[in-house]
Amino acid sequence: MLRRLFQGPRRGAAVAMICAVSALAAASAGNAGLGNELGALLVQQPCCSGAALQGSRSYIQLPSSPSVGTKRQVLSQVGAEDTGTGTTQVDQIGITMDNNLVIDADPTCFTPYNTLVGFYEWWDYSLNGGVRCKALGQVTTGHLYSTAEQSNTKWQLFVDGNPQLSSPLIEMHGTYAPNAGRVKAGGEVAWDTSQSGPEPVNWQAIYGGSGNTPWQRFNNTLGWTTINANNAVCNGPPNICTGGSWTFSTGSFPTTWSVSH
Repeated sequence: MLRRLFQGPRRGAAVAMICAVSALAAASAGNAGLGNELGALLVQQPCCSGAALQGSRSYIQLPSSPSVGTKRQVLSQVGAEDTGTGTTQVDQIGITMDNNLVIDADPTCFTPYNTLVGFYEWWDYSLNGGVRCKALGQVTTGHLYSTAEQSNTKWQLFVDGNPQLSSPLIEMHGTYAPNAGRVKAGGEVAWDTSQSGPEPVNWQAIYGGSGNTPWQRFNNTLGWTTINANNAVCNGPPNICTGGSWTFSTGSFPTTWSVSH
């Protein structure tokens, strides 16, 4: 999860870090914080016979009969991250449903509410750690979502191969920069902690499928390579990668696999 500002009349700000340190809540008087759980498969360095991690993509199917509860958000995404910098996930793109949870201080980031929408979000180092986000409108079918490093060493986001940023603006500043320290695919749920926890949520992130692109990593020399095995799992709160409410179904991995909440 990106470091997100969580804002509203009864809510404060929080910093959430994926599989790293605890969420740091900076709550104003009477405000609650932001909770989140992550359910993701990770491929992280060192890995891949020394090949640089320069992208991640997968076809993401729409969840069946999704529900997210009050002041909650659920996401299915692919992403790329820095490691070794104390930062968070640098970019992510996919499908989301949000129920009036204002995140990134922008109520338009993931709207319209209670509707399946495409989205992207990234950590902008030029803003000294600001988060940029955009809703891509209602989705009624699955799409191929991608993030990939470009020839200028900046990163671009794609939907069905179509670039989403006017120019590749995303940067990696971590140990493996300008490449990523890890790539991931999975689900995420965020909630207003004044709303009695992350339930009820009904969400299944399904990756790949018959005739569709499975989860793959990119390297400029090798091209796109199907990920046949992950080397890490995150399942739980930001500071605990086990014990969360996400469950994985990987019986037909890598062709089709899913994570459900």
